[in-house]
Amino acid sequence: VEDGAAATQRIAAALAERGQFGMIIEIWRAHIEQKPDDAQARFLLAVAYYESGNVATAIKELEATKTAIPSAAAQADQFIEQMRAPGKGK
Repeated sequence: VEDGAAATQRIAAALAERGQFGMIIEIWRAHIEQKPDDAQARFLLAVAYYESGNVATAIKELEATKTAIPSAAAQADQFIEQMRAPGKGK
């Protein structure tokens, strides 16, 4: 887990089905440390934070994504808007 080697969409989906968002967060944080330019991984991490009820950290991760990967800013802004929408908060 520490090196992010377990970071795959299939594993994330399986963990999400079991509500194991803490494990998803741990795996994807490690992956991002190894590959900080992986926008999809950053989005998945933000969603895991959001689904675990930590909206503020999810938005913080998306803001960091915009800084680290400017080409992903528009998509990050869309996620932020959705997370802040009334009735959408966890």
